Amino acid sequence: MGIKRIKISNLLSFKLIEINDLLTINCTLGRNNAGKSNIFKLINFYYKALEEERCLSPELNSNYDSAGFIEITFDTTYINKLVHAQKNHKNKYFAKVRRALFSPKRCKNTLNNFFLLGKKAENDELVLKLTIKNDGTHYFSDDDRELRKVLLDIFPLFEIDSRHLDLHNWNELWHFLGKLRPFNAVDFQNELNEMLEDNDLLKTYKKNIEEVNKLSNTIKYSYKDKIVNYLKVGLSGDKFEFEGFELSKTSDGTNSYNHIITVCRLVSYLSKRTYQTPIVYIDEPELGLHPKMNERLIHDLSEILEKCYTTASGSVLSSPRPKFIFSTHSPNIVKQVIKNFSRDHRIFHFSKSTDHCTKVSSANSNYSDKNFLCNFSDNEARLFFSSFIFFVEGETEKELFENDSLARKFPHLIGVDVYQASDESVSKRITPDFVNTDVPYRFLFDADKGINIYKSGKTQKHHLKYKRYGSTLDLTPEVIKRQKNKSCLGFSKKNRELNYLTRNFLEFNDKEILLSELHLKVLRPNSLIPFYKDANILLAKQNCILVSTTIEGSLINLDAREIFYSWLSTVRGVDMEAVLTKINKSKYFDDDDLIQYFRIIFNGKSETLINYKNFKKRKLNNARSTKFMNWLEKCTVRHSDLGKTDGWVTSFLDYSINYIEKKSLEEKVHFSKLFSNYFKELYGIITQLRYGS
Repeated sequence: MGIKRIKISNLLSFKLIEINDLLTINCTLGRNNAGKSNIFKLINFYYKALEEERCLSPELNSNYDSAGFIEITFDTTYINKLVHAQKNHKNKYFAKVRRALFSPKRCKNTLNNFFLLGKKAENDELVLKLTIKNDGTHYFSDDDRELRKVLLDIFPLFEIDSRHLDLHNWNELWHFLGKLRPFNAVDFQNELNEMLEDNDLLKTYKKNIEEVNKLSNTIKYSYKDKIVNYLKVGLSGDKFEFEGFELSKTSDGTNSYNHIITVCRLVSYLSKRTYQTPIVYIDEPELGLHPKMNERLIHDLSEILEKCYTTASGSVLSSPRPKFIFSTHSPNIVKQVIKNFSRDHRIFHFSKSTDHCTKVSSANSNYSDKNFLCNFSDNEARLFFSSFIFFVEGETEKELFENDSLARKFPHLIGVDVYQASDESVSKRITPDFVNTDVPYRFLFDADKGINIYKSGKTQKHHLKYKRYGSTLDLTPEVIKRQKNKSCLGFSKKNRELNYLTRNFLEFNDKEILLSELHLKVLRPNSLIPFYKDANILLAKQNCILVSTTIEGSLINLDAREIFYSWLSTVRGVDMEAVLTKINKSKYFDDDDLIQYFRIIFNGKSETLINYKNFKKRKLNNARSTKFMNWLEKCTVRHSDLGKTDGWVTSFLDYSINYIEKKSLEEKVHFSKLFSNYFKELYGIITQLRYGS
């Protein structure tokens, strides 16, 4: 029971959205200005309209239409069953509810309420639309005032705005308690009057009350006020404290947490005993809280609900639970919601479309794999808040794309979340396509994940073959053929280009290639760069980027050799002059070969996808090559001294950026142009990450 569906049209940032099937815990996520606050503004306005409270109407999204609307569908299953139970047919309040919610005009069953006693009405939901016109007026689709009062009573709305909480004065809780109606104030008043009549000891009190009434005038208590005052009389005091401490003597963070959890506890326990299904909206509960307190908040709420709605025998109560809506920017809260409420939560992702209107998507965050849930961390939860997600294979890529100097020159990288997706079974469950969030993303793969260079046992010649990597990257001929067949369905320029591209690409599969004597370079065709360019065009639909060797190869390349050699000399203390002198005199090695060797030493791969381990296998190289590698390591840097995270990437990148900045000033050429000349492949990847970030 509770709010089942919210539909909004042409109001604030919403053109048309629909939020369905709210569960016990609901989270609204999105960037600032995505429209999260607008959803509550409109729900709040709807409730104020139910109360007939005067307030400014929300603006229309577009004035081309004369009106907008908020339509809320209430689940009346539980109250339907309750008010039509035979034992409750004499209850005056339930009779009022039957008239308001289940009158013949609203029920499919045309029998009147008398004949419906003991048999619930056929409709288990009620839809009430509030239309707001462009002149600021508004009206409900049903003008029955009694209906609106009943809806306010059965589905009360509670708001906790963490930014505007009075942390040292919790008097707002009395207002909440008045809405919850933990007892019948009318019955209580009648019992009290009878007690005053019958008890001689209370006659003085009654006389004094009558005397005060004669001597003064007071406005009558509302029903809510009566409940609050009867509660105050029964309690030990009317000022709130927490666990024996005055609120003024505890920190703001502690008070914020205690206030939120107290409201959750009161709403859960008191509404359980009544016919109500409250809606509790909590805006940014993480403000002022330590990250671990955010997690504790959700964990404690889980325990409260479990204790509250589970009997001593272990059975679960049928009475509906309150619905909580958290508007949050905290990965800790999202992580804990997914873990503690794995089957009883919804996550709604808010984003802005190209026309600047808010889109809302329901995230697929209910994971059945217990092992995955156990390992689900803040690192995964933060991706729900991303502007752009970049999935990378290893720590080197993460170190590179999170480099501060690089982000300073390319500020859009600050909006990119770099996620190390070493386990495909994990990464595929958190991609925006799987989760159903409107977040752009890319996967970055080394070349050997999409192609394989192998030596044929029959011909003893080398061939290049396409392959598949998990469920993410697929360059197999079957997939390329599907793209080719699809391109034949149209006659546009784009289709013709795709047809030409796929046809040429398929011809290259399993084609013979010629390697250099050292097996480190491809001689025929003279370059694989055009092949990688075509591959990345085809992989764009799979949101994948394939580098030509490895990410190390995009840094250590022929175009940037002057910077790399300078860095080795200046930072690593390598005598590069001696190394280059020997290369210039050699008949067997050139600059290109030297770059291939350095790629291998620095944990990368050669153009032919050979790494250090494979290089050391005798069958892949000759004695001259091995001798040269041993000499080069001795003169420069030993592979064994380098780790994946020893910081060489950061050091080299910082040096390169500083080097290019100086050259940019000297030559009066824009930095990005020079950077793209030195690091073409890396610049191309950075450019792709600009979209959506």
